[in-house]
Amino acid sequence: MKTAIKLTFGTMLVAAMAAPAQADFASRIAVNGTLTYTEASNNGLSVGDTSPVFVAGTNTRTAEFIDPDMELDYGLGFTYRMGDNSDTRLFFDWDRYGTTRGSAVPLSHNLGNGVAAGNLYSGSGEVQTDYDQFRFGVTHALHFGDKLDLTLNGFFDYTNIERDLHEFSVNATTALTHYRHTHDEMSGWGPGFGAMARVTPFDVCPQVGLFGGMNGTLLYVDNEFKQYQNTSNNNVNGYVLAPEDSNSMVAKFDAEFGVDYRKLFQTSWAPIMFQAALGLRYDNAVNAFKGGNTQLNATNVLAAGAINTGYAVTTGLPSDFGRFGPFLRFSIGGANS
Repeated sequence: MKTAIKLTFGTMLVAAMAAPAQADFASRIAVNGTLTYTEASNNGLSVGDTSPVFVAGTNTRTAEFIDPDMELDYGLGFTYRMGDNSDTRLFFDWDRYGTTRGSAVPLSHNLGNGVAAGNLYSGSGEVQTDYDQFRFGVTHALHFGDKLDLTLNGFFDYTNIERDLHEFSVNATTALTHYRHTHDEMSGWGPGFGAMARVTPFDVCPQVGLFGGMNGTLLYVDNEFKQYQNTSNNNVNGYVLAPEDSNSMVAKFDAEFGVDYRKLFQTSWAPIMFQAALGLRYDNAVNAFKGGNTQLNATNVLAAGAINTGYAVTTGLPSDFGRFGPFLRFSIGGANS
């Protein structure tokens, strides 16, 4: 009987000690969600095809571009505060971007189709872009008085960016078709660091703050490239250009600034820390797409009306991937998050 009482008392004591620990653990966690409305920048989506066109017996060139547009996307993440009064937090973030853009240009001279007298070509193009970024790291806040905070962060970053360009053209006179698909991809990981400053300048509303900061990352990436084209002309062979995968170092930068609101709400269940931020962001990965890391490919000399069967001249030229636009972020967590 005494043994049973001792065991029961011991169990209750352990449970009583564990309950505050579990409550403290939960109160340090916050989850966040981000809505982004961004547009690709640099060469991220402004893809052009430079094609030989015969005009008055001379070999000139024209460019067709697929213009970028704003795209609604999202991100998810969470943070964990290392202690109730600690200024150090662990965090995990996932950022997602994907878009498909198409363009149809009447009488375009896409894919290097030579233009003979009376032969008109129509063409279309479509670009698909997918971007995923995962970050796991730690932040530490420094306080300078009551109105200025500076948060330093270090993290590991994994990023995958893919771009697929589909091009199609048809000869209005002969009905011959020509199609080309180009796939360019980079994926890699690496360390990064950054800083974010926040100031609360409004004494009448100390919950409102202004923030701004940036991050830098250096990625070791795998570069993949493949391009193939075919035609309905039985007298012309298509081709497949698939150089070996290569490795490179890619620098990434991102910056954001805006206004935020933070407030602790008392509820019947538990105190809840609510945060909302509205701002602008800019991301850029320098030379993300390598175009196969090959030399500039020479195209065949075209006779009037011929179809270009040489490799596209746009391979082997690296280009950035970037995006910019507004974002809205919400965070909900425990009182000590």
